[in-house]
Amino acid sequence: MLSPRCPQCGQPLPDSSVACTSCGYDGTKAARQRTNRILTLVLLFAMGICLVGACLVFFRGGDTSRRQAIVGDLVFAAGFLIYLITRVVLFIRQRRKR
Repeated sequence: MLSPRCPQCGQPLPDSSVACTSCGYDGTKAARQRTNRILTLVLLFAMGICLVGACLVFFRGGDTSRRQAIVGDLVFAAGFLIYLITRVVLFIRQRRKR
């Protein structure tokens, strides 16, 4: 069976190590950075949903139906909920890191 290789220098990694013994590359740190990047994108997406919902609610014309107002409220609420969940996940991850 082939041993895993370091993505940075290409040297074989021991089975029990999380960092490369040759160059010091830390695979867990890279995985955390990737996860933080994904969470940041989710955060931006949620803020965009909130903005769309707010625009539907506040910039609707006077002749709109009640259905459009409800859709705007639901879109805003969904975006805000996704935003809150993502912020809680980021907060918990920061607390664990300490």
